Amino acid sequence: LPIFMQRESQKRPGCKAFPVHVDKKIFENVDRSQVRAVLKRYAKRAGIEKKVFPHLLRHSFITRMHAKTGNIPVIQKLAGHSSSATTARYIHPTYEVMEQVYKDAFEK
Repeated sequence: LPIFMQRESQKRPGCKAFPVHVDKKIFENVDRSQVRAVLKRYAKRAGIEKKVFPHLLRHSFITRMHAKTGNIPVIQKLAGHSSSATTARYIHPTYEVMEQVYKDAFEK
C-alpha cells in the first residue's frame, strides 16, 4: 500500500488523494477498521464513487499483475498463496485482455 500510494502521487502531481510521503511507522499496529477508513477517505478524495474495501486491493493487484505478466507462479508467491487455484480465483480478466484474446483467436 505505501508503494502504491507513493507511485500514484507521482503520477498525479496536483492530486491530494495520495500522500507524497508514507512513513512505514504508520502501518505498525494498524487494525482492519483503520485501513478501511483510510481507504474510504482516499477513494472519496480521488473521486471514486464505488464502494471500496481493503480486499479489493488484493484483487486489483493480482488482476493487474496477471494482465501485465501472465506469470501465475510469481503472482502466487507475491500474494502469499499456497495454491495456484487460490490465485486463479483472484484473477478477473480486463476488457483489454478479453479483447486481445478474442482477436488472437479469431482475427488471423
